[in-house]
Amino acid sequence: MTSEARSEPAELAEIRATVGELLGAAADPLACRRAMATPLGYDEKLWRAAVADLGILGLLAPERCGGLGLDLRAGSAVLAVWDGRLVPGPAHAALLGVAVLAGCATDAADELLTEIVESGLTPAVAVVDGIAPTTLDMVEFGYAADLVVVVDDAGLSVARAPAGRTEQFTIDPTRRWARLVTSAPPVRVAGPDAAHAARATRLALVAASAAAAGSAALRQTAGYLTVRKQFGSVLGSFQALAHRAADLAVLLEGATATAERAVADLADDPGSAEAQLLAQVAAVVAVDGYLETAGEMIQLHGGIAITWEHDAHLHFKRAKVDQALLGTNVLRGRLAAHLGLVP
Repeated sequence: MTSEARSEPAELAEIRATVGELLGAAADPLACRRAMATPLGYDEKLWRAAVADLGILGLLAPERCGGLGLDLRAGSAVLAVWDGRLVPGPAHAALLGVAVLAGCATDAADELLTEIVESGLTPAVAVVDGIAPTTLDMVEFGYAADLVVVVDDAGLSVARAPAGRTEQFTIDPTRRWARLVTSAPPVRVAGPDAAHAARATRLALVAASAAAAGSAALRQTAGYLTVRKQFGSVLGSFQALAHRAADLAVLLEGATATAERAVADLADDPGSAEAQLLAQVAAVVAVDGYLETAGEMIQLHGGIAITWEHDAHLHFKRAKVDQALLGTNVLRGRLAAHLGLVP
């Protein structure tokens, strides 16, 4: 069972359908590759339509700030479609920015959310260890952001109009990153509790996106196995290949269920230590599951999978970058220590 086949509340199903309709032909492989090749790295017209027509920046903003007041589950539904189709653009970074600000419940954060909703400002997020330095590395679509929400050990701050922006590159062409130099110290908008919730929110949304993208990769692979023939038979009829696909389905079912639970728990109680711990589990399970699925996708497709026109290599690169930037090995070590599995 894939994430799109799951039973879900009508409201979330409608969000998925609306986002899918908005993306339309812009989500096909050729359109995505054209967008990646532009100076911005995404279709700016599509993003502006998402802001103006879908109201993507107001979905998670409280009603008092002019938003719809939906919770993290709605953001996860959007990203399951957007990231699941490998559509480049700042949707993930912007939704995360709105989500973490909405979790602050402070006057300063509310003022920013109102401005974002009313003016269509695009936020980005920088998560750092310790106290935020003046230089922020690997900010997703940071070069195109109007403001950056900085999450550090002391809480949440917001930096505007960075003095310098330098694009940073990874092997993943579906997303771009930037090093930002702040012109002034970021303005503090919330304390440490909000930072803990923000870190967990980031992990949960990455888990949801990775699980959705992994499910999309598996669907494409399963479809290929039903049409590609070898020795006069479709590949899916060979037991060894069918078993490999079945193992991936089980893996992704677990990843999707864990991500959904992490998102739901954080939506209900973002301050819960248990919910924050589950977000770490979800990130490890989903990202590692996505990477394994993408690797198998390449193997099961053969040579076609490493051509520029095929999605397999894009899935693999995206999953590998997620694994590296999240530090899933570090997260796994922390979880093992928490459970008393290591000294």
